[in-house]
Amino acid sequence: LAVGAVGDIAVLRLRPGRFTFVDAVGASLVAEQRLVSDGIVIGGTWWPNEAANDLSDTERFEARAHETHVDV
Repeated sequence: LAVGAVGDIAVLRLRPGRFTFVDAVGASLVAEQRLVSDGIVIGGTWWPNEAANDLSDTERFEARAHETHVDV
């Protein structure tokens, strides 16, 4: 970083509500808030996250075990 240099940032917001988070092994945690990205600034240009308020796609994720390694 230098004085006058262009910086990049992420703009985040705590969104209140009731949210259930499920990890890869099926353990769940209920929370009263979640962190949402409102957008980013890259090279001085604002890029809004147009899906920041759309939670409909979060229902499609299912908990399932994932392999911890792959033999190649």
